[in-house]
Amino acid sequence: MDEKPPQVDFEINVVDGEHGKRLAALQAQAVVDVLLWLSEHHRATHSHEDDNPTADEPAGSAVQSTNAPVADL
Repeated sequence: MDEKPPQVDFEINVVDGEHGKRLAALQAQAVVDVLLWLSEHHRATHSHEDDNPTADEPAGSAVQSTNAPVADL
């Protein structure tokens, strides 16, 4: 089966000052949330591999959220 890679569209907006700081914090938290989801999803779908970490997956590696509140924009 020849699957096409997903298409991603994005737009770049430069924001500075206080608004930029809030946006950077929001984006950082979004990245952490995605990494946590991926980590949890990987563990749930590959639970039989948890006892044998690979070179790509060192034992004890995990992404942890700071759960820091992010100000509304």
